[in-house]
Amino acid sequence: MKNDSSNMRKNMRFLYQKWWQIDRLSIFSAIICIPVQILLPIIASLIPKLILDAIIEMWSINRMIAIVLLFSIANAFLNWANPYFSGKLKATGMQIRVRLAVNAFRRVLYMDYMELESPQTRKNWEKVRAFALSNEGGLN
Repeated sequence: MKNDSSNMRKNMRFLYQKWWQIDRLSIFSAIICIPVQILLPIIASLIPKLILDAIIEMWSINRMIAIVLLFSIANAFLNWANPYFSGKLKATGMQIRVRLAVNAFRRVLYMDYMELESPQTRKNWEKVRAFALSNEGGLN
């Protein structure tokens, strides 16, 4: 069991290093995207609750307008930011898939075909091909 977790850590470290080399800004987009997707429905559901609390607790009109306006602006900003960050991550995924497909093509182009027929190399090639040329990559 310990071997699986150490392999997973190595794989994740390798993934993040390659991701950092390809596009540094998309890592920050991924870090920001998760809280944005969590906060968006929370803020959207808090606005009616704030209005009801303002009526029940008899807040002043100015305080109620200020708080509802603040949460509405936050909601509008998150509604604008969410598609941007999600699109950025999808574009980075496509970029990584295209790079992987080009690298795989170059390897096969200059590879010794006797080596390609070996079971281990063939297994690795099938993994790369399945990832790079899958329907999710949009390359077909």
